[in-house]
Amino acid sequence: MSNTNKVLPFLRFCLHDEPCPAGTWDEMDWEGLHEFALKQSLVGVIFRGVCRAGEAGARPPRQLMMRWLAESEQIRKRNARTNEAAVRLTERLLSEGFRSCILKGQGNALMYPDAGMRTPGDIDIWVEGSRKDI
Repeated sequence: MSNTNKVLPFLRFCLHDEPCPAGTWDEMDWEGLHEFALKQSLVGVIFRGVCRAGEAGARPPRQLMMRWLAESEQIRKRNARTNEAAVRLTERLLSEGFRSCILKGQGNALMYPDAGMRTPGDIDIWVEGSRKDI
């Protein structure tokens, strides 16, 4: 990304709800930002900021915007499937008499301004009980 000094401020903007001052992201290297988002698994997180920056007039090229939108929707759908699987797993464990807690990724997603923007992975779960019983 050619404007590396803008990446962290933009990421901060993506994670908070402060207004976007006009002209702030006018010189953004959108392709470079998208590459960064892909490498860091932040496509959905950064897309939230891209949409918000668009409200102030700073937008990536249309083709990139459409690709980013499609990628973000895929992330949202994967999050929904992963959340459903976590609920089923937790309910099954509880029906077998085991208390559990979803950890890390899906559990931390609730800390994001939009839980559906976080790129999901596997489900990390703590289960109460001995290894043998579990």
